[in-house]
Amino acid sequence: MASTPEHQAKSSPLRGGQPRPFLETATWFDKLTFGWMFDMIWNYGRKHGGITEAILPDVSPEEDVDMLAAKFERAWNRELARGRRSLWWALWDIAGVALVWAGLIGILESIAKVGQAICLSYLIKFFQNTSKEAKEGYLIALGLCICVLVQGVLHHHYFWPGMRAGYRVRAGLITFLYRRSLRLSMASSISTGSVVNLISNDVQPFDNGLPYLHYIWLGPVEIIMVFAFLYIKIGVASIVALGIFALVIPLQLYVSKLFAQYRVHTTEHRDNRIRLQSDVFSGIQTVKLSAWERPLERHIKALRELEYKYLHRANKLKALNEGLFVCSGEIVCLFAFITLWGITSYRGHPVAGAKGFTPAEVFPSMAFFNL
Repeated sequence: MASTPEHQAKSSPLRGGQPRPFLETATWFDKLTFGWMFDMIWNYGRKHGGITEAILPDVSPEEDVDMLAAKFERAWNRELARGRRSLWWALWDIAGVALVWAGLIGILESIAKVGQAICLSYLIKFFQNTSKEAKEGYLIALGLCICVLVQGVLHHHYFWPGMRAGYRVRAGLITFLYRRSLRLSMASSISTGSVVNLISNDVQPFDNGLPYLHYIWLGPVEIIMVFAFLYIKIGVASIVALGIFALVIPLQLYVSKLFAQYRVHTTEHRDNRIRLQSDVFSGIQTVKLSAWERPLERHIKALRELEYKYLHRANKLKALNEGLFVCSGEIVCLFAFITLWGITSYRGHPVAGAKGFTPAEVFPSMAFFNL
């Protein structure tokens, strides 16, 4: 019989009136399968009222903002004592261990993805050769299933510590910046708009980007592994695939440069708008007395339009980047297979170094292209 939310809240050890964090009491199997979320979602998400505050667990000590801010402040003070001001080394104390785990899991996931394509190649060759024993086919199929299962599990466990690290960095920085802003004197040159921008916008890229940080080095490693196996499978046609990938890299760099420019312009106009709004609210009596409402309103709207213009451009660029990311594998696959067909089948004159245009080469290659 499923327990009620009130029964769980009473029967569980409490911290601050809330159930203990699920990760503190989860078994290793629950952590492996994320089963520590199952009871809350299945037992309470289906009931009337859904998931309520009474059944939500307390925040884990590793995610407590007071602890994160204090930890970051200690790390920052150590950096100042060493005579340097490196934000990355200070953030390492908050998210370093989680990022190391994410990197180790990421390389294992890449190996599992390559293993899928290799097992698929052997499985196709097994079906093409009817003289082989069924036991060998079962073992290859078992290996393929294991690779798929391992890759699926590792994929989620790769993003889990990365997302936790991103949250910790963002929450710690927001609390740290807020505490520091309270110490600013009235004569400080830092405007309210700058502080609001730092807290509300500038720390968000840490949360968004840290889960993907390891792809900076995992990407080249995967490209090397994929190119090696592709050369074995389709020969010189793999060089065409590598060339298409090489053409995409400058385009990605150019898109990133445009993103950075749009972000600078957006931040500048947002800072000006927030600063002006803050000044208007603080001197609202003077504004009313001088009848400046309409001119200031038009000025604020003009700044908002400029901010919106660059946000709109950034969103269109983001859509273009997402589309390029989705279709780049298919584009590379298209040119590689056109080359493979041309050098192996066109007029029956194969080129030296070319492989056969058969399912044993095509389907594993497609799996490599989709890594």
